[in-house]
Amino acid sequence: MSRYLALLETHLSQPLLAALNQLVDEANAADRSLYVAGATMRDLVAGMQAQELELVIEGEPGGLAAKVPRHLPVRLSQTTAEQHSKPGGRPKLVPASIHDYLRSRDFSVNAIALSVTRASRGLLLDPANGTADIAARELRALTGHTFKAHPDRMLEMLRLKVRLGFSTYPRTQAQFDEAVEAGWHRKIKHPELRAELQRVAAEPRAFEVLQAWDEAGLLSELLPSVAGESLNTHAFAKVQKIRQLLPYGIEFKVDESALFFNVLTDGMSAKDRAAFLASAGMESEDGAEWMKLARRVSKTEKDLASSSVQRPSHVYGVLTKAGPTVTLLLALRSGQRVVQDRIRNYLTKYLPTAMEVQAGESVARRLDARPKRPVTPVAEAEDESVPGRAEA
Repeated sequence: MSRYLALLETHLSQPLLAALNQLVDEANAADRSLYVAGATMRDLVAGMQAQELELVIEGEPGGLAAKVPRHLPVRLSQTTAEQHSKPGGRPKLVPASIHDYLRSRDFSVNAIALSVTRASRGLLLDPANGTADIAARELRALTGHTFKAHPDRMLEMLRLKVRLGFSTYPRTQAQFDEAVEAGWHRKIKHPELRAELQRVAAEPRAFEVLQAWDEAGLLSELLPSVAGESLNTHAFAKVQKIRQLLPYGIEFKVDESALFFNVLTDGMSAKDRAAFLASAGMESEDGAEWMKLARRVSKTEKDLASSSVQRPSHVYGVLTKAGPTVTLLLALRSGQRVVQDRIRNYLTKYLPTAMEVQAGESVARRLDARPKRPVTPVAEAEDESVPGRAEA
């Protein structure tokens, strides 16, 4: 087995791996060439857990597109290449081979593909030498018009620098600086900005990405209501610290988008929140969704601080019902010591204990069981022949 195929087994979540296997079977049945590419291959080669499954297929996807699970971060697209009619103009996408598709990508680290179908399964395609750039921990744009043709790639480059911990290839950095000076980021369209914000929301170091945007002078023009001193980096850092309390391997599914936007807009007036939504190209309904969390946080705080909540199983029940997203926001915002202590115990003790419960066993009984006192061994009768013992 190709070592890259083995990486798929170890660096994709089980749901994404199952989705991949199903789509591979469908592609084999239709005699189509399917490749794992883009963000997925970049993360795998870099030794990171893949957040999404990016697939490309040569030719029209046909019925394969209908097989893509909508509840998972799986993207399937056709191999295309950009055709430029004039310098600096918007490129036109035309059908292309997998090699031409990879050569037309944005950065070399995103221009890697792995065949997963029958004819060439396990074959790695790397025409831009992206694996070498990953080894060198460097981001390199593939063309001189990378940022001019797609200004949103300016945001992407900074996000990838934070995510991967890479430096920027000198020529690419020069192109980026020229793009900032020319104000190309002002041409980023609302759908592109919104999509990039959603990707940032899924990043474990989201606030560092926002800081990078801010330091580059992009945030002040794109999202002025959260730029500079308005960027609540302290809250993001605190949320990350709270998450680190969870032992490794504990299932804790957070609505990353709702959490991110709730923290990002925390404390805003209605006017400022409306300005943020307008800048990000979002509707008021989008904001209403994550602002609903505030009421749930308030109710959960009241429930958790109640005198009727005494046993570990009570705490477990309240916070499990509230869900991971509300639990994190409550830990961020509550000033009550009893609430903070109970959340800490929930994350560090009760969740791990609940995961150990076997089928048919009561979680509540296991949580509330008092630890057994250590049995002190009974001392053996003293030997009367011990020197120095007084005679009876």
